Amino acid sequence: TTARATEFLAGVLTPEDRPKIDGLLRAPGKQHGVRMAGLELLSRTHAVDAPDRLVVALGDPHPDVARRAAQLLAGLDDPAVAPRVNAIVRDGDVRERAYAMLSLVERCRRTRANAFEPATVSALTTRRGLLHPDLLCRGASAVALVFGGLDSTDPAVGPLLDRDVVTVLISTVGGDHFVD
Repeated sequence: TTARATEFLAGVLTPEDRPKIDGLLRAPGKQHGVRMAGLELLSRTHAVDAPDRLVVALGDPHPDVARRAAQLLAGLDDPAVAPRVNAIVRDGDVRERAYAMLSLVERCRRTRANAFEPATVSALTTRRGLLHPDLLCRGASAVALVFGGLDSTDPAVGPLLDRDVVTVLISTVGGDHFVD
């Protein structure tokens, strides 16, 4: 399987293998497993441009690739990653925003610390987040507000956590909105 092959290759990677990894990242649309393997290998090489490539992959047309990129971004130790992902949540396109939100949620879960900037939490309460018509964006915003909004000083967040966030979470759990 792809996962076992990726695990094996991760143990024998050298810097000379980088062109081959780049080739995996450029795999055509239907080969999403190949792109995921490329992201996995790239993140394990600790390449300088790995965060950039993972950020680009947040917009991948296949949800599994975008979701894996979000998880890998969350696991990077680079202190510049969280501010960059926060900026995507505030200013990115709808699909990238949703997966960037999930990346910050995963970072919060792993570090047990809030990775959401106050401006990002405020943006989650608007039409760019919880009030967006896209179900993926709205569901990701609700999850993000649960993780990032609890210690927010924004007066709009508290009432949303008690009411709208719960409604969206129930709707999300009842549907398949994370598999767009």
